[in-house]
Amino acid sequence: MRILHIGKYYTDVIGGIQSHIRDLASMQKITDQVTILVANTIPNTIHYKQDGLEFIKVASIGTIASVPISITFPFWLKKISKNYDIMHFHLMNPLSVVSMLITRPNCKIVATFHNDVIKQSMIYKLSSWLTSIFLRKIHKIIITSPNILNTSELLKVNASKCVIVPLGINTDKFIMTRFIDKNITQIKENFGGGIILFIGRLVDYKGVKYLIEAMNKVQGNLIIIGEGPLLSNLKQQVHTLGLKAKIHFLGKVSEEILPAYYYACDLFVLPSINNSEGYGLVQLEAQICGKPVISTDLPTGVPFVNVHNKTGLIVKTRDSDEISNSINILLHNRKLRLKLGEFGQKRVYQNFTRAKMKKNTDVVYNKLLKN
Repeated sequence: MRILHIGKYYTDVIGGIQSHIRDLASMQKITDQVTILVANTIPNTIHYKQDGLEFIKVASIGTIASVPISITFPFWLKKISKNYDIMHFHLMNPLSVVSMLITRPNCKIVATFHNDVIKQSMIYKLSSWLTSIFLRKIHKIIITSPNILNTSELLKVNASKCVIVPLGINTDKFIMTRFIDKNITQIKENFGGGIILFIGRLVDYKGVKYLIEAMNKVQGNLIIIGEGPLLSNLKQQVHTLGLKAKIHFLGKVSEEILPAYYYACDLFVLPSINNSEGYGLVQLEAQICGKPVISTDLPTGVPFVNVHNKTGLIVKTRDSDEISNSINILLHNRKLRLKLGEFGQKRVYQNFTRAKMKKNTDVVYNKLLKN
């Protein structure tokens, strides 16, 4: 099978849609021919092969509202579309949506709907309108949890096209090694006990400011891994609250060391505040390391991944008091932490591996090709 994945970017950014494309493509390349088409972060187009995958990164001249601006992207899509059996889009991505509507490729088209459009500016309204046209024209829509089908207006009108394929992770990279174990020891020596972990982009919808505020009532150490436009604001918040001694910004951490932070922490928190958080893959990564998760009651895949009182605790959005209460419950109850962590780990192995994700995605592809 010849598969073309169309995404926004493909870089070494932690988490999210890029990680999903990488994990799915890395499994598909074993049996299929796989190409990844994305925008480049510079005004040059590069075309290369690496680790059994073909990459085309199309020149862009910047972004508007986080959307890459690439004049030649539609031309590249048109040029190569005839070479593939399946085109797999990853939404939301207005650039790829517009490119498909312009080029109208003649092959089976699938899209994974990762998250909804929630901002109300004109550009987001336009994006939503274009995406609604796009969804009417494609053959199948993959959704990552049942929750999002009930809340997204874009999906409700296309419900007959939707099929649930939960996202999965590469569990192999979390297998304990001497290197990971050595780093766990070092992390615990550096930060002491009661480690709370957050990993993700430092952007508004992640709700990190509520987690920082919650630390006022927590005796522990919060480690924040990730970069983003809110970094300076969040550091200023920590300074204003007088919490510099127990909140630590580590910036970007290599993927080789990242598992050690999951293992070293006592619990993981994902305090996201709106539907831009469609799933929360980092929850699975914490769970595979046997850690309980605290996340928010969003009407998306977030509570599908983290089941309240089974794999962790669910709290209200934008509620620092609930976050601090839940953190304290878990910090002070080792038995509960272990119980939630063990069940979460078991559930990942049963339902959320990249092998299972690949198998379920193949079912979608093969049904389309047979028809």
